Amino acid sequence: DSLTDLDLSGNALRALPESVGAALRLRRLSVSRNALPALPASIFRLRHLLELHAASNGITALALPPGEAASCPLVELNLAGNLITFLPASLVALASVTSLDLSYNALEHVDKESAEAAGAPVDG
Repeated sequence: DSLTDLDLSGNALRALPESVGAALRLRRLSVSRNALPALPASIFRLRHLLELHAASNGITALALPPGEAASCPLVELNLAGNLITFLPASLVALASVTSLDLSYNALEHVDKESAEAAGAPVDG
């Protein structure tokens, strides 16, 4: 498997198969501007994936497998323009991420654990 860059942006995709996790050498995946309500958990298991662009879909939540945040190599994660209402601690705990774009979502709640993981001051 030699695929390292996959751009599926601007299509009408309603789902990505779990088999996308079989692209073992994938370093960059762009699925922005589709109609995806979710991302398969297998994406976060790709050991070479550095960039994930999934802006402007309809993503409402993220299913990052428990305990896998520390080993996920993502450096850049763009989830702008989706419908995410809750920021899970597992997302903030992605150890390698240096750029996280959650602008233009519907965030209503950031739990204390997520805020602390992001290094934000927490009252009370």
